[in-house]
Amino acid sequence: MEGLTCTVNLLNTGLQGDAAIPGVNLRANDEAKEGVLLVPRKDSVVFVAAVENDMNNMFVVFVSEVDKVECIIDKMKVSVDKDVLKAEREKVSLQLDTKLTAANDKVSLVLEPSKLTAANDGKVTMTLEASKATMKQEAAVIELSAGKISIKNGSTSLKQVLDQLLTTLIGFKVICAAPGSPSAPFPADVTAFTNLKATLNNLLQ
Repeated sequence: MEGLTCTVNLLNTGLQGDAAIPGVNLRANDEAKEGVLLVPRKDSVVFVAAVENDMNNMFVVFVSEVDKVECIIDKMKVSVDKDVLKAEREKVSLQLDTKLTAANDKVSLVLEPSKLTAANDGKVTMTLEASKATMKQEAAVIELSAGKISIKNGSTSLKQVLDQLLTTLIGFKVICAAPGSPSAPFPADVTAFTNLKATLNNLLQ
């Protein structure tokens, strides 16, 4: 195969020996920008024709087996071979191989046998699997799994914040002042709440 041409061995032609004809066009009009292109499999059987019986201007009419098919209609292009099916229209593409991928210049969607992933310009990713769902944006991660939810930002998690809050509340102490004077929490508790606020701000807006 050489670009849009192939080499054809002419059999049973009555010519002196079986002739090998190089440069046989895969389409009748090799300058056409649209249409269907059938790429025959090597050593398969093809029917060919000659333009005005010119043996130097031949093209493939039918093929018995194909390696690849391409179709272009206006802005739509579809191609398929044994490994990949791909469709494109301007900035939108659809590809099927071991997975299904749909994408444009902003969003992509990938369907695998056991996972679905959606991404927004590479900044936000959502993944659905059989046992869990995950949403990520940079270091922030929300995960649903086993009937529970996990919210994290880097090493900080919502569970960690709530655990610290409950621990501080359980051990909360107040300094009793003289009658008529306001009471005050222990300095250690004030520090714990201050640190907890900073941790919470790191996790939530």
